[in-house]
Amino acid sequence: MLLLALAAFGALAQAERTLHLRLLYAKAFSALTSSTRARRVGLPHFSLKKPSNIRAWLALRNGRSWLKTSRNQRVCDTVVALSFYFFIVAMVTVAVEFFKDPGPEGVAFPATRLHWELLVWWGLVSAFLLRYMMLGMRINARYRNASVLLTEQMNVQLRILATATHEREKRERLCVSSKVLDLAQKLLKEFDSPHVIAAGISMDPLLYNATRVVLFSALSAALSELMGFDVKLWKLKGI
Repeated sequence: MLLLALAAFGALAQAERTLHLRLLYAKAFSALTSSTRARRVGLPHFSLKKPSNIRAWLALRNGRSWLKTSRNQRVCDTVVALSFYFFIVAMVTVAVEFFKDPGPEGVAFPATRLHWELLVWWGLVSAFLLRYMMLGMRINARYRNASVLLTEQMNVQLRILATATHEREKRERLCVSSKVLDLAQKLLKEFDSPHVIAAGISMDPLLYNATRVVLFSALSAALSELMGFDVKLWKLKGI
């Protein structure tokens, strides 16, 4: 039993580490279009004023898709999906046991070792699941590139206006880059979707905050019943 618990905890921790690696990739990607941040992390700067740069930038942005093809990434998705299913099953079980009639013996939940083990695992998996969703929310923020493309397009337009009339070839190249940037914005707006963890769970702030409030409200009610005073875990900061 102890070995099984250690293996499960190791899988949950490894999944969190894999999501951290995805976040590092997203941070590195978001630094490419900023000369200051790119220099700070030792990466090349993509000014997006050339179609070739825009093409390379879009290919790197699509890296979060082929990043999942490795074994560790697939294992991470599986672990996150299983943890979500366990969270749902455990939450329903705890709710049923908590509100069940104690009967003539008057034994209320939690009364057995199995009940306490279920509560411990539910709390542990819930904490990891919130971490997964928080990491996914931060990954999503790094891939919101509408402002980056608009800024680059504005810079290209300003370069076009600053180009002399006899520099016809340079002006045409900049016009092509402006059109490619406009098409890239439309393409990302049409096809882009939030980063999701396995089982289609979207990693967005609304779902994260709702799950956080529901989870900690349920834990607060259970702890308040056990301890005899109000416990408000959902007001804790940094969780």
